[in-house]
Amino acid sequence: MGNRIAAIAIVLASIPQAAAATAPTYVYEGKWGEEGAGDGEFSFPAGMAVSSGGLVYVADTGNNRVQFFTAGGNFCGRWGSSGNGDGEFASPVGVAVGGGNVYVVDSYNQRVQYFASSGSFLGKWGAGGTGDGQFQYP
Repeated sequence: MGNRIAAIAIVLASIPQAAAATAPTYVYEGKWGEEGAGDGEFSFPAGMAVSSGGLVYVADTGNNRVQFFTAGGNFCGRWGSSGNGDGEFASPVGVAVGGGNVYVVDSYNQRVQYFASSGSFLGKWGAGGTGDGQFQYP
């Protein structure tokens, strides 16, 4: 497994100005993180999103938490732990930001939780099942 799974790689895309119809060019910018459970370490990071302010939020699936960083990879904070209570996770696999909130797909709890950008719990929706508003391991 090693650092290949644990590291977050940052790749920037730029579209050549002369030929917008050509394929984008990608430039490797760097990486951060390694395998583990400490601050800035990951266990199967599965999703990430960037806020309008430039913070990078990462769903750290194996550690049942969300971590956030500056665009340069400096650790800013984290929240969450294993469980099924408010602000707890069971394999968070996706993260999105919008309207100042951070939305986390809490797969094994079969719900979506949302938080303030600092990690304060705001609410949740979803339950296990196949009906409207229900999920089967999103």
